[in-house]
Amino acid sequence: MTKKALISFIVATLLLQGCGGGGSTGSSSSSSSSSSGGTSSDTQKPHITLKGNKTLIIEKGQPFTDPGATALDDKDGDITSKITKEPASIDTSVPGEYEIVYRVSDKAG
Repeated sequence: MTKKALISFIVATLLLQGCGGGGSTGSSSSSSSSSSGGTSSDTQKPHITLKGNKTLIIEKGQPFTDPGATALDDKDGDITSKITKEPASIDTSVPGEYEIVYRVSDKAG
């Protein structure tokens, strides 16, 4: 009688560190801060898309390959290479639930 210990990976949490856009939403601040001849400020946060399922179940001790994610920004385009994740790796010899958090920032911060 063998018992299989399963490790559940929850990859549902995506934290986006977007471009911010400042704290004021008033119309008077946008026209006075432009110094480059009418370019609009970057106010849209990047969008992260998971490549795999939100939840993965892996047998204890089996290798885990993170399917990863992609990141797109309306101004900077494909910024997938800037994605960071925590934790960087998962120890599948220890049963439990793990959450992988992906983060990305565009040029606007």
